[in-house]
Amino acid sequence: MLALSLSKEMKRTFFQIQPSQPRLAPIVIGVKTSRRSRLLPALLILVICFLAYSNTFEASFHFDDEPNIVENHYLHLKELSLSKLLAAATKSRNSNRPISYLSFALNYYFGGLNVFGYHLVNLLIHALAGIILYFLLVTTLDLGPLEGKYEGREWLALFIALLWVVHPVQTQSVTYIVQRMNSMAGMFCLLSLYLYVRGRLGGMRSVKGWCYSGCVAAGVLALGSKENAGVLPLMLVLYEFYFFQRLDFRVIRRRWPWVISVLVIFLIIALVYLGPHFIRGVLAGYQIRDFTLGERLLTQLRVVMYYLSLLAFPLPSRLNLDYDFSVSHSLFNPTSTLFCLLGLIGLVGLGVYLSRRKPLASFGIFWFLGNLVVESSVIGLEMVFEHRLYLPLLGFLLFFVGIVGREGRGRGFIYGAFTVILIFSIWTFQRNIVWNDDFTLWSDCVKKSPNKARPRNNLGIAYRGKGMYDEAIREYQQALKLEPDNAESFYNLGNAYSNKGMYDEAIREYQQALRLKPDFAEAHVNLGIAYAKKGMYDGAIREYQQALEIKPDFAEAYMDLGIAYDNRGMYDEAIREHQKALEIKPDFAEAHLNLGAAYAKKGMYDEAIREYQQALEIRPDFAEAHYKLGVLYYHRKQYNLSGRYIKNAEKLGYPVPLAFREMLQKASKGLNK
Repeated sequence: MLALSLSKEMKRTFFQIQPSQPRLAPIVIGVKTSRRSRLLPALLILVICFLAYSNTFEASFHFDDEPNIVENHYLHLKELSLSKLLAAATKSRNSNRPISYLSFALNYYFGGLNVFGYHLVNLLIHALAGIILYFLLVTTLDLGPLEGKYEGREWLALFIALLWVVHPVQTQSVTYIVQRMNSMAGMFCLLSLYLYVRGRLGGMRSVKGWCYSGCVAAGVLALGSKENAGVLPLMLVLYEFYFFQRLDFRVIRRRWPWVISVLVIFLIIALVYLGPHFIRGVLAGYQIRDFTLGERLLTQLRVVMYYLSLLAFPLPSRLNLDYDFSVSHSLFNPTSTLFCLLGLIGLVGLGVYLSRRKPLASFGIFWFLGNLVVESSVIGLEMVFEHRLYLPLLGFLLFFVGIVGREGRGRGFIYGAFTVILIFSIWTFQRNIVWNDDFTLWSDCVKKSPNKARPRNNLGIAYRGKGMYDEAIREYQQALKLEPDNAESFYNLGNAYSNKGMYDEAIREYQQALRLKPDFAEAHVNLGIAYAKKGMYDGAIREYQQALEIKPDFAEAYMDLGIAYDNRGMYDEAIREHQKALEIKPDFAEAHLNLGAAYAKKGMYDEAIREYQQALEIRPDFAEAHYKLGVLYYHRKQYNLSGRYIKNAEKLGYPVPLAFREMLQKASKGLNK
């Protein structure tokens, strides 16, 4: 798409370098630079980035990581076939982000759900983005209206890149695994812009062609990572206008077809991602929100100003995954909405005022605002997330450097700059401690957003994961006081009661959840499990079937339905449902186990052994599979094999019945005699 505007005509029309344009500068970092001088800053960025994030490699999956990665069976590749890769890219939760999902699928292929690999890739993406940014900045600081104004441009570029890399607000884009979507889109956007600049400065026709082709390819990859990269064409034009056309407005009149073509590309991207019925789609997004389109637009005035405060003073105690940000109902409710509107108008005015005097600062203002336009405008997204500042942060830093101007040189500036980098690195390290696990993360959110239901609900899930069911129940009940019609909190409360064996209470809470949300498939399944625990198999089967009507690819529901049939002695039906579960989710160890049990009850021991062994291939530490294999081999009078698996089960903590252990010992002694 971007190729429409970056064609052969570019050489002689809109993007042609006029006599007044800057001299051709060395592509990467200016005059008389060596390979070593290019390598050392890149290496420094990489090292400092890894040091600042060195405590993140064991941080657990969180929040949206679960549906997007952990529970997304399309990503769980066992082989690198084209069909599997395409399924991972196109059938995952958000099909508009195939490049991000492909990267997660490759992570799973090489390391399963070991979080180390996911964090390593996230960190490499962030470090690479910082390195690309450094090279882009060194080149930019020697262009057009900036030429000669920044004698210490290598130091300034390194300072900006390092500060961008270690800024604490970036932790949500880097440490939060699923937000690789955001950082990857940002990296490709920076790469696209850098290749565009290299193409503009390149001398040989072939070099320019490769650079422009790379610019387009990186832009497409950015769009395939996350939708907010859709503003990239506008950012390319903004950069061209500031640093190559020297803010000459006459070029718009002379080259209006190219300006229109870029706008058309932007509209095409919007149509591809948002569909032809854009307005209807936007309005539909507000059906699940507790605020209107007008309220969101008003609130975003305050949100953008709050973002600026976070960028200026990113103390870890101010950072939060789940903000409790009040909604603006009018310009005067709260009155800060009006002041923020005036502040943003003033910011735009300042950008216009500085455009000739301090173009870098002016460009920074419009880069900041332009890269927020997707997620801080009409689309019905949640109000505040720090990861939305990944690219806008660059605009804030450019504004600062643009204001400093010629002062950005000398030892005093360098020492001060690296002091700030050191402080921010420490703050980033401290903030990353919060991301260690669900308990530390949601405890922090509850502390900072005590009157919001979702943090309490998720803290309850964390307590439940630790087996602290009473504490979990307390948090769920508190969440329901704050938000009485929250179906998820009723559902989670039911789960905690079920864990405590309080099935009547669990059934009551699941029914409340379904009253509020009848298409809640997971609530149907867990209600069915509670019925089954009470021996009410007809009710359980009914709930599982309803769950499957709502969610036909729900592998767990098929397995639970199979278990219910098994408990009623309907083994053929049980086998059929377990097989359906495995068609959807081939690496479902529990389904293999239960299918093996159904085969064993039908006397199909070879098939049962095969299923138990497949369960152990997927989960070698699956204690129950070891135990069931041991029992099966015992009944087949293969006592040595039986003993081996029973020992494995005991080592893994499975409560092997004493009576069975004694029977196995007697049988083994008889065999030895």
